Amino acid sequence: MDEVEKVYTPEIEEFVKKAIGADHVVAYRPVIRKTAAVKRPQDQPVADDVHVDYTTRWSSNVGTQYLGSEWARQYSRLLIVSNWRTFSAPPQDWPLAVCDSQSIPNADGITNTLVYQEDIPDIHNLPPLPESDDANGKVVGEGTIFKYSDSMRWFYFSHMNRDEMLIIKLNDSDKSKAWRTPHCAFFNPEEGAVPRESIEVRMCCYFK
Repeated sequence: MDEVEKVYTPEIEEFVKKAIGADHVVAYRPVIRKTAAVKRPQDQPVADDVHVDYTTRWSSNVGTQYLGSEWARQYSRLLIVSNWRTFSAPPQDWPLAVCDSQSIPNADGITNTLVYQEDIPDIHNLPPLPESDDANGKVVGEGTIFKYSDSMRWFYFSHMNRDEMLIIKLNDSDKSKAWRTPHCAFFNPEEGAVPRESIEVRMCCYFK
């Protein structure tokens, strides 16, 4: 697994820590996304598939990279969030939509594994996924993707501006409540929509 780089952002760490009541937080891997003035999904650096970025297994791996394997002895709960905001003027051409997690059964979703390797494999004869770094490649991520369901309830904040931020649950070790938020970008046909520019900062949040 790739080394994760801590981002020294004390302001956002303190903000999220207070907002969700965590005992310790670590921000990492900010991502900036900018759409082009092209209206086809395949031309956009945004994800229009319904997904959650981390599985529970992968969340535990990421949480361990910051506090070591002892984190589970120090803390009883690990929550990984994405702090998402736009810095382009509203309305955006590809806004972010979030799905009510309670409208999707816990068992739903297909594991989506990201593997880096030297050569493109034969799509008709794929090797087994490596358990660790080996000749078959290097696993660098594991998320969940979702098929369409009539039960899904979707929401989005129209005309978001740079002073507003979404805190999105990617995975919560406490499964007694809403513990993940499927999300995706979607094309907004509203007249006057401008190319979306946004930033997201992921964060490990630990609770005692």
